[in-house]
Amino acid sequence: MISKLKMELASRYLYDNRSKEELEIDDCCAIVHRLGIRDFLIYHNNQPKPDVTLIKSSGDKIGYELTDAYWDSGRNGSISRERYETWKLFAKNLSKRFSQKGGNYPYYYGVISLTDRCFQGLEEEIFKYIQKEVKVLQMQRDLIRYLEESLSDVPFSDNFREIAIPENLVKLISSCKVKSFPERNLLWWESSLLSGRLLEPIKSIGNCVKIKCDKTYDMDNFVEKVLAIVGRKACLGSPIVFNMEDLKTISLPQKIQFDKIIYWDQFSESIFMIYPELRALMCEGKMQNDA
Repeated sequence: MISKLKMELASRYLYDNRSKEELEIDDCCAIVHRLGIRDFLIYHNNQPKPDVTLIKSSGDKIGYELTDAYWDSGRNGSISRERYETWKLFAKNLSKRFSQKGGNYPYYYGVISLTDRCFQGLEEEIFKYIQKEVKVLQMQRDLIRYLEESLSDVPFSDNFREIAIPENLVKLISSCKVKSFPERNLLWWESSLLSGRLLEPIKSIGNCVKIKCDKTYDMDNFVEKVLAIVGRKACLGSPIVFNMEDLKTISLPQKIQFDKIIYWDQFSESIFMIYPELRALMCEGKMQNDA
């Protein structure tokens, strides 16, 4: 059970510890519930079958392939997602280290801002630089050592306190702010995960469809095959909000092996059908009459 305090902090999304399989099952259940399907069985598949099989009360089997949409989704993955997953791992490593250290350390909560140099573009060399720095963070070296030393004499405070950045880390960190809470082991946050600018996110939907349509699936025994694209709200790269006019510009491949393609935007609580026709199934939590 996640505490009320943890759910109020920016780092609340980091507490989701579901496996990929559990997440896909939960997403599929959430989508079909919103679309009015109540009586069904559901289970996860292994490749080459689609991710999830849903069996309706009539006995009909529907295959659901699920994928997350990030604004920079492409054939080589998403740097936005990599940044988020990397920080999530580091935050948990830091929490574990502070818990082991004891004293005041488990009660500190901080927000760190990494420099633009780390995330200023999507070029291959920049991505390699990020991976290099990430390795340092995950090995709990420079940054964790810096935090341990900096917090050794920091008193408890209800207000955020700026921590000085040492010379050897100024290329990595632009600011570090810390405050204390009565609750232990809060996961720290990296500020750029929910701030910044997105570049042509509408292309990400078309990229997701192309990637999935290039794969080979075992679709036998399914009366309907559905590709469900999920726009999450965990970090800047994932809460992708579109309207109908935006969705009209999506470029889809000529050959599509799914009967339906739907897009669920968790941020606005909207579900759109993208294929075989474009229409809104749910807008801002309200079912549409023709859904």
